[in-house]
Amino acid sequence: MDEKIIAKLKEAKSVNEMIDLAKANGVELAKEKAQELFDKFNSNGELNDDILDSVAGGIVDKVKDFSNKHL
Repeated sequence: MDEKIIAKLKEAKSVNEMIDLAKANGVELAKEKAQELFDKFNSNGELNDDILDSVAGGIVDKVKDFSNKHL
């Protein structure tokens, strides 16, 4: 892959944007390969927006029981 195309792909904000940029530059990029490249390009120790968007919930260490069973 051409260095200019790689530089453009590194600027992508999402996997889908990366696929679109590749296609616009004449390169077919499978979603799995795009995800691998996206993760590689964005592995600075922080979670990227795609990963954060896919995270749900969290940890609750204490839950208060507000039911009426003790009233």
